[in-house]
Amino acid sequence: MKAYCYYVRSAFLFTILLVLYNNAVADQTVEGTCDLPSCNDDNSGSMDDPKNHLHHKLIQWIQSSGGIINEKQEIRLQDPLDPASGLGIFAVERIEEGEILCMIPDNLMVQPEEEIERTSQFNCETIRVLIDSMERMELGEESKFASYVSYLRTLPRGQLPETWSETGFRALCDIFELEGRSEWNTQITDFLPMWYKDCEGAKDNPLHEHLAMQVALRSEDDVMIPFYDMYNHRNGDWFNTRQKFDKNDDSLEISARRTIEAGEQIYNSYNMCDGCGSRKLSFFDTQKLFVYYGFVEQMPQRWNFLGQNVVFDLDEKKDDPDIIELTWAASVLPNPDMLGYMQEEIERITQLEQSLQEKQSSSPASFVPNNEWHMITQYLNAYRSALGHAISATEKLFREWEADGWDRNDWEEDEDEEEDDWEEDDAEEEDEAEGGREHGSYLSLRIDDWE
Repeated sequence: MKAYCYYVRSAFLFTILLVLYNNAVADQTVEGTCDLPSCNDDNSGSMDDPKNHLHHKLIQWIQSSGGIINEKQEIRLQDPLDPASGLGIFAVERIEEGEILCMIPDNLMVQPEEEIERTSQFNCETIRVLIDSMERMELGEESKFASYVSYLRTLPRGQLPETWSETGFRALCDIFELEGRSEWNTQITDFLPMWYKDCEGAKDNPLHEHLAMQVALRSEDDVMIPFYDMYNHRNGDWFNTRQKFDKNDDSLEISARRTIEAGEQIYNSYNMCDGCGSRKLSFFDTQKLFVYYGFVEQMPQRWNFLGQNVVFDLDEKKDDPDIIELTWAASVLPNPDMLGYMQEEIERITQLEQSLQEKQSSSPASFVPNNEWHMITQYLNAYRSALGHAISATEKLFREWEADGWDRNDWEEDEDEEEDDWEEDDAEEEDEAEGGREHGSYLSLRIDDWE
């Protein structure tokens, strides 16, 4: 009975402290008027009321500090029936092409106050600005970025695959055929080592690590841009925003790339945006988006196996989304070696998935956490589907060639000719980049027919 009373008193005291802390955090934000429809609807967001409150405070802070947020947008669940679907920004009214969606001035962007010589590829100083803001809030002091930091703190941890549990990460390394963290950090991403080694991050403070990983996930180069970083990624016809940096006042303006109808989600692109630079030409694909951002992109997708000279795009047919169309990227001519690699890979992935499922079913509590397992299965399904489409398309193409007298058994790769072709294509891509090529669609390197 004494233990029970002690527990009740402790829980009561903890609840009071938590309420006082949340009120203190809320008081740090700048009051203002929130014009978005969701600000007046506690059920429109993707989370419970307290988190909706944080979204509203963030928007109020931006609007009252010289920023612009178009009132024709709302923040809500991507799937209203699925609490795990994540947030998205949606149009609540028709938005015309060229209409401003948001404008974030330089003074609201999280960045070092003074230009500092970089000692790491990771922006340690931007992380320290966030940590300093959080520590001021905890001391009850005013903090410029309080509303933004409060929002970042509510975001789920473990989105970045590099930060997964040991069991989840081992499964991921099996998928990518890597030995462990050392190979992953060398060949894939190394955000955690940079945070702890280059930035000298505190290893006993998981909240600091969380903010550091949010910078890895959400920053635009060295800068964190509130609200702008809430636009989700999708390419093709769904990519409906345009970004413009104003050199006069260093503000970022996001406008509608095309007319956006009410109910449509508003999307940015993480690899084909106006400021994405080399990512447009470097085949930054579905796999890289998964390991860098922790999600499997919706159609259209690009799959890149440059080590095997395999690069192709998948997209839904415009008049029938159930039909998936495949297009080989420029300079990638299907060949028997490529087909053999894809057949072996789909067999490996299928066997690996079966093995992982058996382990997960036999001991789910001690194997991979549910959120990581969901991402693993989502990626494996997309990967296997992509390979299946590519194998089918290659076989179909080979049958057409064989009808014209081609014999796949007599095929031999002309390595010198292939290398020359790649060098020529690289030169053409560099010329296009220097000429400021306007990006018209996601499949900017696609070709429709092979002679």
